[in-house]
Amino acid sequence: MFSFVHLNLNQLNSLFQKGLQNLYPEEEIENLFFLLLEEIGVSKINYRMDSQIILPQEPYCLDVLGGLKKGIPIQHLLGKANFYGDYYKVNEHVLIPRGETEELVEWIGQSIPKEAHILDIGTGSGCIPISLKKNLPRSTICSIDVSEEALEVAKKNAISILKEELIQFEKCNILTDFPTFKPTVIVSNPPYVTQEDKKKMHINVLENEPHLALFSDTPLQFYKRITILAQEHLPIGGFLFFEINESYGKEVVDFMQLTGFKEVELRKDLNGKDRMVKGVRTFSA
Repeated sequence: MFSFVHLNLNQLNSLFQKGLQNLYPEEEIENLFFLLLEEIGVSKINYRMDSQIILPQEPYCLDVLGGLKKGIPIQHLLGKANFYGDYYKVNEHVLIPRGETEELVEWIGQSIPKEAHILDIGTGSGCIPISLKKNLPRSTICSIDVSEEALEVAKKNAISILKEELIQFEKCNILTDFPTFKPTVIVSNPPYVTQEDKKKMHINVLENEPHLALFSDTPLQFYKRITILAQEHLPIGGFLFFEINESYGKEVVDFMQLTGFKEVELRKDLNGKDRMVKGVRTFSA
């Protein structure tokens, strides 16, 4: 239990560095510290100019630090995550939006027609379809997920960010079903973390993010299923986009080509990892 002693900003920074040194590298601890300061209305400039300012909302800040020490992601502690310039509500039912997914959204926006019919498979927080709707307002979008809890989060984010829902959300298990929506573009960031990957993951991911959305015992299962469905349901010239496990780029590309997709392109993310694939349906398999 913390005792409240009217800490200043510099003292809070010291508590962060000492309290989290066994969990995170120094640079990440600093990022977490500044994320919290931003949440309570203190900018980096404020801190650099006068780190002796008495800490506002001290009990809240110390509670957040206590949660971080338990391995809880700061996005869950703050209840939100930044993605593509907007803040998304997040909780234990949805994955925290990642920067590499922003790169996928950017690529899609540069590649597809402005009036596309987009099917998003595995919506989670709704970050992909909502960002696409903002940037392609004349598009129509259907987003599906197997988790009712995730869909509720996505709907709330759509209303908060778009001011109206504007996106059709449906519960659907893509391994056994397909929605009635007729897409010209399909995008998916499916579960792709393997059991081998799991051994290397940080405790804050393993214990706090939904395993249903993260892990797949058969890493290519979703890619193969969705690729086959895309071949069946996309029109000629329709697009298929995936975010992928970096270890399976070649396998995903090969299967898409085998299934009747052309112009298949594998792209690296900003960290140099194979992360995204695009294909165009140009003929029937």
